[in-house]
Amino acid sequence: MLLHADEHARRNHRALERENLDLTFVLRQHVAEIAEARFQAHHAVFAQRVDTLGVGLWTTDGIAVSTSPGDQLAPAIDTDGAGGAIISWFDFTVGVGSDIYSQHVDSSGAIQWGMPGAPVSTQPGLQSLPAITADGSGGAIIAWQDFRSGIDQDIYAARLLPNGAAIEIPAAAYVLRCAPNPFRSETLLEYGLPSPGRVRIRIFDTAGRLVSSLLDENRPAGVQGAFWNGRDDRGTLVGTGIYFAEVKTPGESRVLKISLIR
Repeated sequence: MLLHADEHARRNHRALERENLDLTFVLRQHVAEIAEARFQAHHAVFAQRVDTLGVGLWTTDGIAVSTSPGDQLAPAIDTDGAGGAIISWFDFTVGVGSDIYSQHVDSSGAIQWGMPGAPVSTQPGLQSLPAITADGSGGAIIAWQDFRSGIDQDIYAARLLPNGAAIEIPAAAYVLRCAPNPFRSETLLEYGLPSPGRVRIRIFDTAGRLVSSLLDENRPAGVQGAFWNGRDDRGTLVGTGIYFAEVKTPGESRVLKISLIR
């Protein structure tokens, strides 16, 4: 698996050109050595920005994107639209597994999300071979091969926000949970969307009366939620008791029982 991934990484070393033709991003794998009881080679991710003459515009040997222990493999890159780049790779540790990380490098070559990068997926098992495309808003969409099931390989994706936070995109719409439940002051109704769509969340009492129209709007893809603070549509605190949250997403409708304790 590791040899296959390393070979895949070498095949993907390439220059990425965009509309600004005088600049090109080059992403490469760099073999470093760790000073231990013995030298142990590992792979790290470096990046360089070059002009049309092939002259490096950052440091002489490129800037370190990730040099964490273990192997950083199969880097993928896309422009951030502002002269910088967003880079994703998988981080492999023997006996542990592999995770997906990402990093934003601005036009000057400065790292934006700190070391070792922003975690995109750290699920158990092996996540590998990321592909990336910029979203035009300072973030990106990242897809990867995922073996978290332990049975077969699946494809997962996440939206990476401009601050490096990752929102995993589910394969199908779902309503996950209401937590905490019971609650005293506030509870979160969590749901997921595989693509943008309209979400409606309404709270009813045991008599079927509408208490609160919590949400009714188009929402982006990803795992997200809406908070209910135990108030009705007029802002009045409601009393202790049982309530029902009706959550409707494209392709999914579910009613959750909520206990409010004052």
